[in-house]
Amino acid sequence: MTSACVGITDAALLIAQPDRRGGSTHELALKCGTASTMTVNLKAGQVLTHLVPMTTEPDSAAVAGFWMVPAA
Repeated sequence: MTSACVGITDAALLIAQPDRRGGSTHELALKCGTASTMTVNLKAGQVLTHLVPMTTEPDSAAVAGFWMVPAA
């Protein structure tokens, strides 16, 4: 997974995959303005993602993007 963000200093991308065994979660810390990468082992099924801005600045805004590519 590769992610990037702009508009704030730091953010975190949370990746969760719920299943019958309690699920799995991963967190990718983002230093906004640069791309961050992480390899995750996901199973077939639902994947949930959530961007968390890591700032207390008032009126801050962030834009983030991510993409997942299947391993070869």
